[in-house]
Amino acid sequence: MIIYCMLGPGRQTKLRKPHHRILLAMSIYDFLYSLAKAWTFLLTPRAGQPGAMGVPGALGNMATCRLQGFFIETAHATGAYNSLLSIYFWLSICRGVKNERWEKFEPFAHALLSASQSLESQLNSSIQRLAFVSLRVIPRAANRHLVLPHVNDDHRIPWG
Repeated sequence: MIIYCMLGPGRQTKLRKPHHRILLAMSIYDFLYSLAKAWTFLLTPRAGQPGAMGVPGALGNMATCRLQGFFIETAHATGAYNSLLSIYFWLSICRGVKNERWEKFEPFAHALLSASQSLESQLNSSIQRLAFVSLRVIPRAANRHLVLPHVNDDHRIPWG
């Protein structure tokens, strides 16, 4: 609803204000996150596929699962934009910063938040892959006192 209000009729006047632009960006990230959560059963790998989790009605594969994970990671951007909105209001109300001065800083803020969101998503993906690989490298027979499970090819850890 917010996205439609901002991009619909009268958008030229609405997008002139910095807090409206920040709110629009926050709403877009929130919308993408909501779609990813709503389509969980479609994007999760189906039974027999690597990464299957036993979700009833799952129709996806690992590629759709990774796509879903990327959009779920965008939930962090919503909080970051909320912080940016708070900073904007603090600067404009408490410090008297005018919109013209804020507009010089705003493109960098959007770029920084978008870049950090992409980097965080890639970093989380790499850390998860590293964790799976490191668990596979340590054989059970090599150290009987080390209680680390072996990871199956479908990335599930069988405990027991």
